[in-house]
Amino acid sequence: MKEEKQGLEESRSAQLVGAKRDVTLALIVLNVFVFVVEPGLRDHAHLFFEQRYSLSVAGLKAGYWWQFVTFQFLHGSWLHLVANLVLLHSMGPVLETTLGHRRYLFLYLGAGAVGGLVHAGAAFVWRSEEHTSELQSRQYLVC
Repeated sequence: MKEEKQGLEESRSAQLVGAKRDVTLALIVLNVFVFVVEPGLRDHAHLFFEQRYSLSVAGLKAGYWWQFVTFQFLHGSWLHLVANLVLLHSMGPVLETTLGHRRYLFLYLGAGAVGGLVHAGAAFVWRSEEHTSELQSRQYLVC
């Protein structure tokens, strides 16, 4: 019994050494691509992009429900992007190998969407008069 358990642990370790990275690499490339391309958009295109794809109360009120997914690929700074990518690069292959490609992608997008839902709900509920001007200046950006 003990030998069997040890054998399972060794095979699991060997499996993680050759961890799957297809979805993880695609997510990393997509995050970097969006981060590099977005600032290069001209003023009107950048505003359009921000209004449609950043998570915002105004966008959600306008019916842009896809913001719960698209905001996950937007980052405010290089530090924000690098921190997320380091975590994604270190944890992604383990999760992808353990869960498989589809379930891993569902976990990534689903967890982000739930986080966005909580964040948007909090922003909607706790939006006060003193923060209204700040929110308006950022087009009601949530994340």
